[in-house]
Amino acid sequence: MKTLDTKYSSDGDLEVFINEHMIAKHSDILLQIFTGNCEVEFIENLISTIKTLIPHIKIIGSTTSGEILEGRAYSDTTILSFSLFDHTTISTYWVELESDSYQTAKNLIAQFDPQQTPKVAISFADGLLINGEEYINAFDDYDRDLIVAGGLAGDNAKFINTTVFTQDGIVKSGVVIALLYSEVLEVLTKASFGWENIGKTMTITKAIKNVVYEIDGVDAVDIYAKYLGDNIAEMLPIAGIKFPLIVKRNGLSIPRAIFHKNSDGSLVFAGNLNVGDQITFGYGNIEAIVDCGNAIYSDIYGYNIESIFVYSCMARKNLFRDAIDEELAPLSSISSVSGFFTYGEFYSDTHSSSHQLLNQTMTILGLSESNMKGVTNNRSKPIALDNKNRDNITPQAFSHLISQTSKELEEINTNLEIKIEEEVKKNIYKDMQIAQQLKLTQMVELIDAIGVQDGYSDIQSIFDKLTEVLSQTLNISRVGVWLYNDDRTLLDCQNTYILKERCHKQCPSLKSEDYSYYFEVLDSGKIINIIDTDMSETTKELYEDYLKPLNIKSMLNIPIKREGRVVGVICSEQADSLRTWSEDEIGLSKAIVHSVSLMLEIEERKNIDALLTSKTKEQEALLSLFDMGLSILFKWNND
Repeated sequence: MKTLDTKYSSDGDLEVFINEHMIAKHSDILLQIFTGNCEVEFIENLISTIKTLIPHIKIIGSTTSGEILEGRAYSDTTILSFSLFDHTTISTYWVELESDSYQTAKNLIAQFDPQQTPKVAISFADGLLINGEEYINAFDDYDRDLIVAGGLAGDNAKFINTTVFTQDGIVKSGVVIALLYSEVLEVLTKASFGWENIGKTMTITKAIKNVVYEIDGVDAVDIYAKYLGDNIAEMLPIAGIKFPLIVKRNGLSIPRAIFHKNSDGSLVFAGNLNVGDQITFGYGNIEAIVDCGNAIYSDIYGYNIESIFVYSCMARKNLFRDAIDEELAPLSSISSVSGFFTYGEFYSDTHSSSHQLLNQTMTILGLSESNMKGVTNNRSKPIALDNKNRDNITPQAFSHLISQTSKELEEINTNLEIKIEEEVKKNIYKDMQIAQQLKLTQMVELIDAIGVQDGYSDIQSIFDKLTEVLSQTLNISRVGVWLYNDDRTLLDCQNTYILKERCHKQCPSLKSEDYSYYFEVLDSGKIINIIDTDMSETTKELYEDYLKPLNIKSMLNIPIKREGRVVGVICSEQADSLRTWSEDEIGLSKAIVHSVSLMLEIEERKNIDALLTSKTKEQEALLSLFDMGLSILFKWNND
């Protein structure tokens, strides 16, 4: 294949060009027309003239915001790009827009020949009325491997009316597409961005598809006025070309340019912005743009590319102005180059097999019917863009200043956020400590209240309230009081409170002969603090019969002592998850154990007092009987 490009000047010159290159003799011809002349009559006459000269030609065309020919940018011209194929066939289709841009694409796709699979699609769409993101998404559902290139039509940055057309004529408010079918056609796609984030991160708070109503709770247009000035807001959408919104999706920075400003303060963008999207303003970093361009040129200059088409955002032309040729010129040393400046670019990422709508981006479509990767030895490496020897040093310096300042501000904000987060965590921890101390104080007061209320007259009811309060206050799954029997062969459960069931239960006694090591450790008087019962040697004997059935993961056992001897234990058990017992929790448990020891001592004294009282009564009864016996005996002796 080969592509022959020319700038239209007159019908006569066009006829000479076609005849000189014998274009009409080729059977498969695709003509792309890129025109800055938006007059309907001019476009219709041009189509008629070309069809008269080449009746079988396939045409797709678009109005522009600048044209590209042989590595140079033009304005208000008409570029004709004739691609002559040897092993590729072409079909063109068009459709008018529906209110739903996704459905528009579905209507277009429905016209395709289902018996053929296209290799490449070049599509131009109305630049003001379509939702480009929803339109391009429909091709994901059709064929993710299809390469889709092209973009949204322009109208020289007037944002009034754009036009697309085919050999059949102008499509009012519509889309056009050319499909390339081939077994040998090789395809290359590249994209150069270079816009970077600037300013604070904001959030889309109200939006419907590509219409944004509020950002950070403020009318969208007022956000532009606040950060970029009232003049910029008044001049939207034209003034917003240089400052798109950049949204992060799947780790990628995706720019969204403004199409239209509504009277209610909402803004219409080229693609969707969703509620919750995190966004920043973007600006064209000349250094980054140059670096991206150089990387592309270095990557493809050795390829055998027979035709290159460039669909680049008008914002790049607006940013670079006359220097835009420096971005385009190196491509012309590789192959023929033509294209136009768009209001949005269609791009196919061959690595992820996805179709995207881009803004602020230069996209490249390379085609070849021969081996594209066959390096040409007679081609010198193109001269890359020189970011050190530019005439517009001032914009470049400002770009660098903005970039560096933004990075430093971002670092300051990040560090500040980290410090704030650390302080918040400290305050939360302090609040938790205060709350914990309050709980502990309240618990001690409750325990004292229990003793006062009951007068230590019923130790079982005290155990009931003690285990319940401890479990609920510290959120412990199970709390139990266990005491040795008289011969110390058993640990008898006096009371266990189960938090999940909100009830008290009696557990079976533990025999010392079955759990000798645990009894030995308990008798030593040491606190048994176990974070993971699965890994503890102390509780190994208890695992199968006691811990595993109840799914107890952590334990805190505080021995109850009387006169230096262990008489029982308060056992706190955490089920289902591991738990680290804090010093405060251990301290509280020890205090409670001390209270229990006193209660047991009082209970023992009460028992002794009761026994002494009983013995005294028995003695008094015996003495009474003895006195009675003496009286009877004395009386009997006197008689």
